[in-house]
Amino acid sequence: MKAGILGGGQLGRMLLQAAANYTVETWVMENDPNCPAAHLCHHFVQGNINDYEAVYAFGKGLDVLTIEIESVNVDALEKLESEGVKVYPKPSAIRTIKNKILQKKFYEANDIPTSAFIVTEHLNDLNQHISFLPAVHKIGQGGYDGKGVQVIEDEQAIKKGFDAPAVLEKMVPIHKEIAMIVAMNEKGETVLYPPAEMVFDPVLNLLDYQLSPASLPEKVFWKAEAIALRVVKALNSPGLFAVELFVDKNEEVLVNETAPRVHNSGHHT
Repeated sequence: MKAGILGGGQLGRMLLQAAANYTVETWVMENDPNCPAAHLCHHFVQGNINDYEAVYAFGKGLDVLTIEIESVNVDALEKLESEGVKVYPKPSAIRTIKNKILQKKFYEANDIPTSAFIVTEHLNDLNQHISFLPAVHKIGQGGYDGKGVQVIEDEQAIKKGFDAPAVLEKMVPIHKEIAMIVAMNEKGETVLYPPAEMVFDPVLNLLDYQLSPASLPEKVFWKAEAIALRVVKALNSPGLFAVELFVDKNEEVLVNETAPRVHNSGHHT
């Protein structure tokens, strides 16, 4: 079987390490020929994972194609899927998740608990929502690893926001941040790993370290598991997902974000 990965970062490298246990011929496409995954795959193709023609040409000779980062050309993935290439997760799921606005609306439409939010189109829109602060402003597309996220504490901090389509999310009194790794196959069967507690650098907003299994009351554990399963079932797509969750001081569980791919909260898996 020929399996391709779009993206060649450290997550792609770890995915290749896992793939080494199976009879699979691996292909990777990434712009940087010196990326972490380049020397572990059977075949490396230098190319832009956001370019339609490059992604289509890369994928059309493969049996299965997956991603290690959301910023890929989804139109090309949809074309490949229509031609019989198995794309995991489904392009429809990637399209929903890669846009923070669509992602929050997806949670709302499926009654999945998440923080209150307001969609903004321009920076000036924040001036209309002073009473909603403190909040977190997340750019609609292109943010990752702490980039594209700004905490807006008060009116004076509005200038830190984004003059682009974005989501303004109400600040949650966080007790813990956890993540659930969920795998689903084409039959809809699921497997969950125990929740991992994620501890972030307060300045860089990057994962510093994690503890797994997370130390949680039993009722919070079951609540987190049920919510993570609901997210993946609603996406209606096979694949590997990381559902990031907030546990607040009242032990309520809210979805923060979902990643449709291997994730840094699952390195230990």
